[in-house]
Amino acid sequence: ARAENQQLKDSVLDQCKVNPRTWDTWIFHKEAIQGQLQEEHFQRPNIYDEMVPFYMNENGAENAALWAVEQCPSLATTYNACDEVHSWSFHL
Repeated sequence: ARAENQQLKDSVLDQCKVNPRTWDTWIFHKEAIQGQLQEEHFQRPNIYDEMVPFYMNENGAENAALWAVEQCPSLATTYNACDEVHSWSFHL
């Protein structure tokens, strides 16, 4: 199983190098945003320009969700930890 895991790991592109704007890993204290998230911020336009909720397995959802979280007044800054926290995300 270890050889298979290493093959899989070797075949996955480092998304930090491919897309430096990817936000697959976030770190924050929940207290910083508790009670401030608003449902309407977790929507984006569909093909008819209607605002609809999105699902986290959609392409680009991590960036849309980051924008929604950044709307919290108490969250002053965000930091892309992609080069320091190695994570792997995939869309089913």
